[in-house]
Amino acid sequence: MIYTLQQLIDEWKLRRGLEPVRSDAAFHRFDALDIDTYVGRLIDKWYHSLLDSGPDGALIHHDIAGRLEPVGHSTTKAVYRLPSDFRRLISVDVSVVMPRAVIAEAGSALARSQECLFARGTGGAPVAVCHGDFLHVYSHTPLPDSPPDRVLAIITPAKGLYELSDEGLDYIADIHY
Repeated sequence: MIYTLQQLIDEWKLRRGLEPVRSDAAFHRFDALDIDTYVGRLIDKWYHSLLDSGPDGALIHHDIAGRLEPVGHSTTKAVYRLPSDFRRLISVDVSVVMPRAVIAEAGSALARSQECLFARGTGGAPVAVCHGDFLHVYSHTPLPDSPPDRVLAIITPAKGLYELSDEGLDYIADIHY
C-alpha cells in the first residue's frame, strides 16, 4: 500500500487514541504545539529507519532486475550498477537452474572470501554482495550472460509517499514522542 504523510499521521493518531475526537465539544488552542508537523517528522524519521533496517515483511519488495545496468562480467563474477533509489537487497535469483543467492554484507568474511576464485559461492549457491552503488554476484559455477532473473529490493519511494505492507502499518504504533 502507498500512503501519504497525512494518511500516516491520521493512522498514528488513531492507534494512539488521539482520534477520533469528541464531536459534541469544540476546543481551540493557538499557543500549543502543531501536533501534525511534530508527528510528521517522527513518522519520516521512523520510516527511513524502517527502510534501512526494518523487518522485510513490513515493506513492499520491488523486482529491480530489469533496472540493473551491467558493468562487468566474467565466468564466475558479475557486477551491476544499482538504481539510484535502491535502499536494501532482499533476494537474488540468478537463474531458474541455480539456487537463490546468499546475501552477504559488504566487508563480512563471506563477502571477502568471494574475491578468491576458488572460494566463490557457498554450498553450491551464488553469493550476492552490495558494494556502494554496485551489486556483485559470485558463483563457483559459470554465471549466465544475462542479468539475474529476479532481484527483490527495498527502494526509496518518491518524496511524500510511504510504501508499507499491512504488517508494516502495525509498526506505526511503536513511534514514541
